Amino acid sequence: MNQYKNFTVEQLADDAKFRKWILNPDETTVRFWNNWLEDNPEEVEKIEAAKKLVRLSNFQSSNMSFNKADALWEEIEAKMDTPRKETKVVYEPQKPNRYLFKIAAAILLLIVAGYYFYNNQLPSKSEKTEIKYVTKCNPAGRNSSIKLTDGTIINLNAESKLKFPERFTGDERRVFLEGEAFFEVSKDTSKPFIVVTNQIETKVLGTSFNIQSYATDNKVQIALVEGSVQVNSEAFSKSEILAPSEMLEIKRNKVGEMLVDRSHFDAKEILSWKDGILFFNDASFEEIIKRLGRWYGVKFNTELNKQINRGYTGQYNNASLGEVLDGLGFTLGFNYEIQDKNVKIFN
Repeated sequence: MNQYKNFTVEQLADDAKFRKWILNPDETTVRFWNNWLEDNPEEVEKIEAAKKLVRLSNFQSSNMSFNKADALWEEIEAKMDTPRKETKVVYEPQKPNRYLFKIAAAILLLIVAGYYFYNNQLPSKSEKTEIKYVTKCNPAGRNSSIKLTDGTIINLNAESKLKFPERFTGDERRVFLEGEAFFEVSKDTSKPFIVVTNQIETKVLGTSFNIQSYATDNKVQIALVEGSVQVNSEAFSKSEILAPSEMLEIKRNKVGEMLVDRSHFDAKEILSWKDGILFFNDASFEEIIKRLGRWYGVKFNTELNKQINRGYTGQYNNASLGEVLDGLGFTLGFNYEIQDKNVKIFN
């Protein structure tokens, strides 16, 4: 994987795996390059230049018009010291042979231009300004609100981590999540917003949605409130597009198989956490203990003579841990003791 750090832009643009990612992506290539970018954030500028070169060199077999190709050439030329002058290709469709010749000449010229642009205009590795990432981590018992430079607002839940660039560059806005967060994405049709979590990529232009991906839960939940999202994962052969009020849950079973469940969700159950409301819907005792540990930042020690097999439904609005345990203990039949950050549960 690290071999690509030594590639130039034109070598990347000629690499089969890289071209497949740009022109015909699948789950394997998306996962590979997402992981590579996360491990090598300083290479984003080179990746963006190579993307543009691949798209330009591929315009003959695509639906890109000559005007659009010429406009992209102008964008490259604006960053070069020497204008093309007489080298600009004039397209004459009425002469088929000459027309095909000029297409080939245009592609060659664009490739040479890309080589010149990268090697003469982009900073060298020693001069290049490394993209700075910011990492926000919430411990158990605390959540926070984050506003990104593009106007996107993110509510980050307890025991969660978000990694994002100080400012977005290139043609996408990519962030990395561990845990749970609610996103209100500022709309920008030219720069899709991408959330990468646990080898799953959620892509949007402007919308609001919730993602839960705690490592200890062994699952990922993506719940869409409004707008639309596109989800890519090795768990399915093609992208999943969600509609408002739909949720996608992806998890592994005991033998390691990926299972995908698509359903509608109760907004109160999924989103109440961001409003300070602890909501349970037929939750098992194990799920309750796990969520209380994250919510209040405590550790539980259970010493039960009789196991609790009942589900529990209820909600608590900005309640203390003691108030919650009083209600749960009365309903489920247990006692408790709180000592600093440790809670003992017993019959």
